[in-house]
Amino acid sequence: MHLTLQRTQRAERYTMGILSIDGEPFCDTLEPTDRHLTAETITPDKKIVGKTAIPTGTYAVSLIHSKKFHCKLPLLHKVPCFTGIEIHIGNTSKDTKGCILVGENRVPGLIIHSRRTLEALLERLNQHPEGEPLTITIRD
Repeated sequence: MHLTLQRTQRAERYTMGILSIDGEPFCDTLEPTDRHLTAETITPDKKIVGKTAIPTGTYAVSLIHSKKFHCKLPLLHKVPCFTGIEIHIGNTSKDTKGCILVGENRVPGLIIHSRRTLEALLERLNQHPEGEPLTITIRD
């Protein structure tokens, strides 16, 4: 199973996108500011802590029990200069410190129905055969 996050809108404080599963659009996303960094170009001095979207690239994903949210969430692995990058609920860029929020976008910089969207995403990801790769590609 492969997830793709295509970034679609950028503003000073947020980045909107579309998350697809195996090429099929699934939901909208919200991240902090996209600073046009890639896995190859990011360095700690280019990252503003809590206010920078993860660099473009492809990352392994696993489902883990989140200590912060006390539930099962997708976790991205080996994101350069970042730790603990999860896909979780939230509504504005204030709800993310670099993670990917999922929901429906109807107003710039805001997503709604985040909890419902995350539950549907987890249902799909739980169908992923154990032992097969689960990845996400982030694109500008």
